[in-house]
Amino acid sequence: MTTMIFVFLASLGLALFLTPLVREQATIRGVIDHPGARRVHKAPIARAGGVAVFAAFLIPFVGAVGAQDFIGITNAEFDARTVCFLLGATLCFALGLWDDVRGLSPKTKVSIQAIAAGIAYLGGVQITQVAIPGFGLTQLGILSAPVTIFWFLLLVNAINLIDGLDGLATGIIFFASIILLGVHSPASSFSVAIGFAALAGATLGFLKYNFNPASIFLGDSGAYFLGFTFAGLSTLGALKTPATVGLLIPLIAAGVPLFDVLWSPIRRFILGRNLFGADKDHIHHRLLSLGYTQRRAVLTLYGFTVFLGIIGLTVLHGQNERAALGILVAGAAIVFSVQKLGYLDFVQTKGVRRWVGNVSDQMGIAHERRKFLAREIAIRESTNEDQLLEAVRAACREIGLSSLQIQMRFPGTRTPEIQIVHGSVESLSTERAASVTLSMPMDSDNLILGTISASLPANNHSKSPFLLNRIDQIRRATLLSAERLQMINHQKAAAPDATTPKKSTTATA
Repeated sequence: MTTMIFVFLASLGLALFLTPLVREQATIRGVIDHPGARRVHKAPIARAGGVAVFAAFLIPFVGAVGAQDFIGITNAEFDARTVCFLLGATLCFALGLWDDVRGLSPKTKVSIQAIAAGIAYLGGVQITQVAIPGFGLTQLGILSAPVTIFWFLLLVNAINLIDGLDGLATGIIFFASIILLGVHSPASSFSVAIGFAALAGATLGFLKYNFNPASIFLGDSGAYFLGFTFAGLSTLGALKTPATVGLLIPLIAAGVPLFDVLWSPIRRFILGRNLFGADKDHIHHRLLSLGYTQRRAVLTLYGFTVFLGIIGLTVLHGQNERAALGILVAGAAIVFSVQKLGYLDFVQTKGVRRWVGNVSDQMGIAHERRKFLAREIAIRESTNEDQLLEAVRAACREIGLSSLQIQMRFPGTRTPEIQIVHGSVESLSTERAASVTLSMPMDSDNLILGTISASLPANNHSKSPFLLNRIDQIRRATLLSAERLQMINHQKAAAPDATTPKKSTTATA
C-alpha cells in the first residue's frame, strides 16, 4: 500500500512539473490545436500534452515494478507481459504524437493501433475467457486474438472520441483508475495496482492544466496512450483476478466513452450517414446543445462515471440479487440518460419502426410482402397478354389502386406495343384535384421503354403501408413479363411456319 501511494504521488508530481514544460515547447514548435467547426474552444491551444502524461506514468511505474523485482519482493512482475504491454503503449503514444505533429490518415492510425495491440497479445496480454456473474465462464479459444485486439482498439478510440471538452477524457480515466484500484491490490496483482496508481496520479496532475479553461490538450498522443494503457492494465488485471471479475468492472467503469464509441456508428447508420465520419453529435456535444456549460457537462459525465463505478463494485462484491439490482439500476440510468440527451428522438417519431418495416419488406420477411409475392409471380409467369392483364388487375385490386396505366413500346418486334389499363381513367376526370397520381419510367438496360401511371383517390387510404413498394414491384414484374412475351413472339415470327403477325397488341380492361 505504501508503494502504491508513493507511485501515485510521484506520478502526480511529475505531471504537475512536466506539463507546463511540454506546453511551452508545444507552443514554440507550433503543435497547436486551432479552433474549427468541430472544435469547442475559441482560441489556439497547445496540444501533445500526452508527452507529460506518458512520462509521468512510465517513470514511476517502471521504477516501482523494477525495484520490487530487483530486491525480490515480488515474483517476476516485470515479465514478458509487462514488457510487451509497455512496448504497445509506447508505440500508441508515438503514433499519437506523430499524428499531433504531422497528421496521419485514419487507415494508418488504426493499422498501427492494431499492431500495438498485437504486440501486447503476443507477449501474453490476452483475453482468453469471458466471465459474467450469473452466466458462467466462456473460453474464447481462437477468438482470443481478435477479441483482445478489438478491446484495445475500442478503448483507444473511445478515449480519443470522448476527448472533446476540457478535461473530459483525462478526468474519466482518473476516476475509472481509482475505481479499478478498489479491485486490485498490490498483494494479488502488484504491477496492475501500481499501474492504475500511476495512471491516476498522472491524469490528476495533468488535469490541473487540462480542466476548463484548459491551457493544454491531451492531443492524440495522450488519448491513444490513456486508452491503450487502461485497456492493457484491465486485461492484465483480468488475468490475475478471479474469473468472476474479468473485464466486467473496467467495462462498466469506462462506460461513458465506450457507449459513445459504440453508439456513434449505430446512430450514423440509422440516419444514413458515414459510419465513421466526424460529427458534433457525441455525448458531450449533446450536453452542450441542452444548454450545459463546458464545466457542467464535464462534471456531469464525471458523476456518471463514478456512479457506474459504484454499480460495478456492487456487482463485484454483492450477491446475485444485489448484482442483478445493480445492473438493473445502471441500465435504467443509461436509458434515462440516452433519452435525456435526445438520442431516442428518432425512435419516438417511429422512424426506427418504419425503417425496420421497410427493411423487412425489402427482404421479403414481412407477412404482407410474402402474401403479395404470389401476385408478383403471377404477373411474371403470364403466358400471354390477357393473363398479364388479369394478373396486373388482381395486384391492383389487392393494394387498392383505382387506376393503373402501363404503356410500353418494343421497336423491331412482332408486337411493338403493349398497353395495360386497370380501371377507368376517364371516370376520375372530375376527381383529379382530389386524387394522387404517380408516374414512373418502365426502363430496361438503361433504356426507357414506356411509363407506368398509378392513381389513388386522396380520400381513400391504401390497403398497403408500402404502396410505393408494391407499385414498383408491379412495374418490375410487368416489365420482365412483357420482355419475355416479346421474345417469345419474336421467336415465333422468325419460325418458317409463322403466320404474319399484327403490328400492335393492346390489352385493355
